[in-house]
Amino acid sequence: IRSDQDQDISIRYSITGVGADQPPNEVFNIDPVLGKMFVTKPLDREHRSSYHLRAHAVDMNGNQVENPIDLYIFVIDMNDNRPEFKNQVYNGSVDEGSKPGTYVMHVSAFDADDNTTANGMVRYRILSQMPHSPIPNMFTINSETGDIVTVAPGLDREKVSQYTIIVQATDMEGNLNFGLSNTATAIITVTDINDNPPMLTSRTIPPNEVTGLLLQPQERKDLLLPQVQQSRVSVRTRGFRTFGGVEEEEEGDRRIPRP
Repeated sequence: IRSDQDQDISIRYSITGVGADQPPNEVFNIDPVLGKMFVTKPLDREHRSSYHLRAHAVDMNGNQVENPIDLYIFVIDMNDNRPEFKNQVYNGSVDEGSKPGTYVMHVSAFDADDNTTANGMVRYRILSQMPHSPIPNMFTINSETGDIVTVAPGLDREKVSQYTIIVQATDMEGNLNFGLSNTATAIITVTDINDNPPMLTSRTIPPNEVTGLLLQPQERKDLLLPQVQQSRVSVRTRGFRTFGGVEEEEEGDRRIPRP
């Protein structure tokens, strides 16, 4: 900074404000004769992004020769922060048999750098999937939002009940040459749906093994006949013969009585 009157008289320059004579003190300094300002300490935009100082010009007797002027200093961002995931492990689920494009879960990372510049713009990608069955890329991730969706058919809980995915977040809009990266784990559980028909362990019911068995008509249930004296099982009947003391009924509970 220079005063118009420095050609005629000797001028002394000074600065005041936060970062000069107020905490944090002496971040900035000024040569009292030349009026050149210097940064004396490291600046961190994430801690403080701007400073407002006032510059003063006085003669050798301390008399003000110029009105104070405002100095606004803005700290330019550097890419010095890696993206940080909110969680190191994310848990999601998806029904087996889901169609491609089905939403599964969301992951997110925060970058402390200026998000109006590439320094703070985070992009996502999937690094790996385990297991690789039926193919190694069953899922994809929206690079900007962090939403994970299915990308291929073939999810079958009876074959693979859980997938582990490594997700990477990179700043500089995903530029792997210049950006900083971090990773997190996404665990996807494949949830069961009713895709297997009921199976009977036997076509006949020995009368000496399931006495007291209650047969209750229902539309459909998985049926397993336990070896107990009295259990409830669900069947679909179209008439029921009288056998062992059981009367024929169109609807209602059927019970095989104990001898």
